[in-house]
Amino acid sequence: MDYHTLTESDFFRFVSQNTEAADIQAAYDEFSQTIFRSYVEAGDPHRLLFALIYAEVELQSLHDTLSGGKDGAAAYLKKALALVRRMLENLQAQVPPLSTAQKSDIQPPPFRWTGTLIVVARLVGFGRFAPDVSFLTVHILWI
Repeated sequence: MDYHTLTESDFFRFVSQNTEAADIQAAYDEFSQTIFRSYVEAGDPHRLLFALIYAEVELQSLHDTLSGGKDGAAAYLKKALALVRRMLENLQAQVPPLSTAQKSDIQPPPFRWTGTLIVVARLVGFGRFAPDVSFLTVHILWI
């Protein structure tokens, strides 16, 4: 599927050329049928994803430029943008990401010593006067 497939429809021509189209409903229906047909028959979901993303950007751009324009076209433009966004949400939940970076199975240690060697020497030296504290210090350092 070419990513221009959705944006080369009659619906886009009606809205982008700012023409009075008596049959914008039929053009919108054809546009939505193209989306649904492409979704059902998608051999490569990444291509459909790219086409939907491109269509969303184009629709948003048209929506921003025609916000105060024709009421009928603006309403259908808003509907088309909502449809494309819903299909994108649904498709993104099903399509695995392009990068297949593997997560590492190595877990970081639960404790990490951030002190200096001088602090360790002081703590171990303090253990001579209070053996129970040195045992705790050595135990924490070696976990």
